[in-house]
Amino acid sequence: MEEIIKMERTSHVFKDGVIYLSDCRQVMDRMISNGEKVDLIVTSPPYDSLRDYNNSSSWNFDIFTDIADKIGNVLSDGGVLVWVFNC
Repeated sequence: MEEIIKMERTSHVFKDGVIYLSDCRQVMDRMISNGEKVDLIVTSPPYDSLRDYNNSSSWNFDIFTDIADKIGNVLSDGGVLVWVFNC
Protein backbone atom coordinates (compact mmCIF):
# COMPACT_ATOMS: atom_id res chain seq x y z
CA MET A 1 0.00 0.00 0.00
CA GLU A 2 1.35 3.41 -0.91
CA GLU A 3 0.06 5.32 2.11
CA ILE A 4 -1.55 4.66 5.47
CA ILE A 5 -5.22 5.62 5.57
CA LYS A 6 -6.13 7.84 8.50
CA MET A 7 -9.63 7.39 9.92
CA GLU A 8 -10.39 11.11 9.98
CA ARG A 9 -10.40 11.15 6.16
CA THR A 10 -13.67 10.42 4.44
CA SER A 11 -12.02 8.88 1.38
CA HIS A 12 -8.62 8.16 -0.10
CA VAL A 13 -7.93 8.00 -3.82
CA PHE A 14 -5.44 5.42 -5.01
CA LYS A 15 -4.14 4.92 -8.54
CA ASP A 16 -6.87 2.38 -9.32
CA GLY A 17 -9.65 3.17 -6.87
CA VAL A 18 -11.03 4.85 -3.76
CA ILE A 19 -11.48 3.68 -0.19
CA TYR A 20 -14.41 5.36 1.61
CA LEU A 21 -14.36 5.70 5.39
CA SER A 22 -17.82 7.04 6.02
CA ASP A 23 -21.42 6.08 6.65
CA CYS A 24 -21.99 3.57 3.84
CA ARG A 25 -25.62 4.63 3.44
CA GLN A 26 -24.62 8.19 2.57
CA VAL A 27 -21.84 7.06 0.22
CA MET A 28 -24.07 4.55 -1.57
CA ASP A 29 -26.90 7.10 -1.90
CA ARG A 30 -24.48 9.41 -3.70
CA MET A 31 -23.20 6.57 -5.88
CA ILE A 32 -26.76 5.52 -6.81
CA SER A 33 -27.63 9.13 -7.68
CA ASN A 34 -24.54 9.35 -9.90
CA GLY A 35 -25.07 5.93 -11.49
CA GLU A 36 -21.73 4.71 -10.10
CA LYS A 37 -20.87 1.03 -9.63
CA VAL A 38 -18.08 -0.67 -7.68
CA ASP A 39 -16.30 -3.97 -8.12
CA LEU A 40 -15.65 -4.63 -4.42
CA ILE A 41 -17.46 -3.90 -1.17
CA VAL A 42 -15.88 -4.84 2.18
CA THR A 43 -18.02 -4.31 5.26
CA SER A 44 -18.09 -5.35 8.91
CA PRO A 45 -21.32 -3.99 10.36
CA PRO A 46 -22.21 -4.35 14.04
CA TYR A 47 -24.10 -7.49 15.00
CA ASP A 48 -25.77 -8.04 18.36
CA SER A 49 -23.20 -5.89 20.22
CA LEU A 50 -20.29 -8.11 19.10
CA ARG A 51 -18.37 -4.99 18.10
CA ASP A 52 -18.41 -1.46 19.42
CA TYR A 53 -18.85 1.00 16.55
CA ASN A 54 -19.99 4.61 16.73
CA ASN A 55 -23.79 4.60 17.07
CA SER A 56 -23.88 0.80 16.93
CA SER A 57 -26.86 0.93 19.26
CA SER A 58 -28.85 2.39 16.35
CA TRP A 59 -28.25 -0.77 14.27
CA ASN A 60 -31.45 -2.66 13.51
CA PHE A 61 -33.04 -4.86 10.85
CA ASP A 62 -34.41 -1.85 8.92
CA ILE A 63 -30.89 -0.44 8.59
CA PHE A 64 -29.60 -3.88 7.55
CA THR A 65 -32.31 -4.11 4.85
CA ASP A 66 -31.57 -0.57 3.62
CA ILE A 67 -27.85 -1.32 3.34
CA ALA A 68 -28.42 -4.67 1.61
CA ASP A 69 -30.70 -3.00 -0.97
CA LYS A 70 -28.15 -0.28 -1.64
CA ILE A 71 -25.35 -2.83 -2.02
CA GLY A 72 -27.44 -4.51 -4.70
CA ASN A 73 -27.68 -1.18 -6.53
CA VAL A 74 -24.00 -0.21 -6.44
CA LEU A 75 -22.23 -3.56 -6.85
CA SER A 76 -21.27 -4.12 -10.47
CA ASP A 77 -22.13 -7.31 -12.36
CA GLY A 78 -19.50 -9.82 -11.30
CA GLY A 79 -18.56 -7.63 -8.33
CA VAL A 80 -17.54 -9.09 -4.97
CA LEU A 81 -19.10 -8.46 -1.55
CA VAL A 82 -17.01 -9.33 1.54
CA TRP A 83 -19.32 -9.26 4.57
CA VAL A 84 -17.37 -9.91 7.80
CA PHE A 85 -19.32 -11.54 10.62
CA ASN A 86 -18.77 -13.73 13.68
CA CYS A 87 -20.28 -17.21 13.84
